[in-house]
Amino acid sequence: MTFTVIGSRSAYPLAGEATSCYLIQEEGVNIVVDLGAGSLSKLQEYIDIEELDALIITHYHPDHFSDVYCLQHAVLIKSQLGIMDKKLTIYGPDDPIYYPQLTYKDYIQSKKLDGSSIIHIKDITIAFMETQHSIYGLAVKLIKGKETIVYTSDSEVTQSLIDFSHGCDLLVCECSLYKPKKGITGHMAIVDVKKLILESNPKRVLITHLPPYGDNQDILDGMLDLGHPAIDLAHPDVVVSTQMVMRR
Repeated sequence: MTFTVIGSRSAYPLAGEATSCYLIQEEGVNIVVDLGAGSLSKLQEYIDIEELDALIITHYHPDHFSDVYCLQHAVLIKSQLGIMDKKLTIYGPDDPIYYPQLTYKDYIQSKKLDGSSIIHIKDITIAFMETQHSIYGLAVKLIKGKETIVYTSDSEVTQSLIDFSHGCDLLVCECSLYKPKKGITGHMAIVDVKKLILESNPKRVLITHLPPYGDNQDILDGMLDLGHPAIDLAHPDVVVSTQMVMRR
């Protein structure tokens, strides 16, 4: 599998960037996980919208799903023009307000997810677990043969998340804070990310959901004492394969 960072910023996108959005590809399959602010534009630098096989939304904070509404109009127009001839599926957690909004006319259907869900998209199996966040959210595990990618989405570090991530080929881990801040819950700071890496032992790590302030290099510098050979920031346009090849 190939994992491409489309957007990795938390809260709001800086100039030329996008918030949470990731493209997973394998033998002609295109799966997008999260579609935050600014991400639909950048996604089209890699695939055309009609090539998208499925979209997974982990939770309903704007920096993870706000471009869904733009996607709906794109699918509508491409369908009306005869460019797109398939119904797109968007997977997302149940929510009385936002889940019903995922379905769009006859062009987009929605399917519910929870922490026990397992879905299959061609040869890729996708599992989920409930995260410890300020609203209901899901971490995602993509499995193809012996290859695994885990995306924490937004979460505190928990034993369940450690177990869910254990031994994965690629861990895509949020780090919203440089240091823990009183009153801010549901996210990880550098110290929490280090705990997750130490106890889950991933082969490669991309740190994402990066703060839109400060120097993000401080996050990497804070990981140096782990001695892990493959920890990087998830800057836009970073591409990682589960065969451990990375490029920008």
